[in-house]
Amino acid sequence: MRALQYVLAMSVACGGFFSMERPCTKATNSEIRRWMQSGVKSAVVINGQDIHDPNMQIELPVRSFVLFPNSTKRRITLL
Repeated sequence: MRALQYVLAMSVACGGFFSMERPCTKATNSEIRRWMQSGVKSAVVINGQDIHDPNMQIELPVRSFVLFPNSTKRRITLL
């Protein structure tokens, strides 16, 4: 499964309220894609691996899923 597909599926399962640009709204596909392509500091970590490419294949089953792991205020840990 591609990383973008997985994050979008998790967003739907959690009500979609992952948006950091517009709090309490659903994150758009392009917003999630930008998180993954955000340069040196990763915004998405799946199974302990930094995701820098939305098309990257991820290993299933997913044992850990963290958004914004380097932030103390925005960190979201789902698994």
